[in-house]
Amino acid sequence: MSLSKEFFEDDLGFRVDTSAIDDNYWPHICLFDSKQMIRSLVRDFDIDLLITSSKKIQAAAAFEPPTIIVTMGLALNICKLAARLVGSGVFVKFGETDPKWSPKEQIATSVIENELQEDIFIWNPAFFPWIDSGERQILYVFLVTSMFRYIVLHELGHVHFGHGRHRKSNKLLMIDGVHEDCREYLKAIDLQAKEVVADGYALNAMLSYLNYEYSFDQLDPARQMLREKMLPDARHRLRASLIAAFLVFQLLDRLDWTPEEARYASHPPAPFRMKTLYAASLEQKNLGLPEQQIGEEIRDTHLISHAIIAVGFDKFPNFDWIKSVTTADFDAHFGRIHQNMPKWIGVYSRGNNIKAKA
Repeated sequence: MSLSKEFFEDDLGFRVDTSAIDDNYWPHICLFDSKQMIRSLVRDFDIDLLITSSKKIQAAAAFEPPTIIVTMGLALNICKLAARLVGSGVFVKFGETDPKWSPKEQIATSVIENELQEDIFIWNPAFFPWIDSGERQILYVFLVTSMFRYIVLHELGHVHFGHGRHRKSNKLLMIDGVHEDCREYLKAIDLQAKEVVADGYALNAMLSYLNYEYSFDQLDPARQMLREKMLPDARHRLRASLIAAFLVFQLLDRLDWTPEEARYASHPPAPFRMKTLYAASLEQKNLGLPEQQIGEEIRDTHLISHAIIAVGFDKFPNFDWIKSVTTADFDAHFGRIHQNMPKWIGVYSRGNNIKAKA
């Protein structure tokens, strides 16, 4: 398969040499960080990771050869979102912050994506005064790479479980960020089941890598500070992983789902995806935490995540986000998704584990 041709056909643009971007080197740093992560997690096959020139907010997985694609539009929005959150001062443990919050309206449909489109991203203290704070720069690095990692690991989940190998063509399988309506209900169920399976893989892999990354007695100064302030133990690493997923879902979500739209979409509603990750967290045996503590952490993380977005965008939090997809109609639909998930786990799997190694 000619990947460049496929990218053109799917309007994903062409491969970008991120090292040559003069005004924003963060996509290159994210790419380098995630490639290191993949090398640690995947030992059974080679996989390529790249950023393409498209301004669309998308990511994708190709299978022959195994490739993960993130568009520059999505990478830039991740940079903007991390900058917005660090600048708001909501993470009060990092640097001298004085967060202000004077909301006048609630988080509304697509407000995050729309507001980020208006943000200017120029890595300069004139635009981001907090750059002069070493602690807040370290926080920024962690946020932007964490969101990028989650997106990459979600796509890696599609590759790992062979979600495109049943196809007769080599066309790109999943293009996340695009919510196309499927005419056939059963086809939509299958597509949404694959997304939930890939989300679960991403959470498992992210936790595995974070636990490995912070398992050493001696860490570099940046990681040492992050361990002290944010990642002291398995419970807080679960929180960080769930917050990264939450931020990605907020970035991509429409926020106006109806049961009928959900029935025929190629991707499940973001609040349902978050709900299933909370459920998956309860099954994380490698955390070494009692189920009660994990449940408490899920509750705390849910509130903290909404607070982060609310302060970052100066809006009232939407605590009914998950409740909005908790109705009899939604529950029946999601029950069908869960019934279909086992058929997309392990049938065509590449590799046999996701335990991080040096």
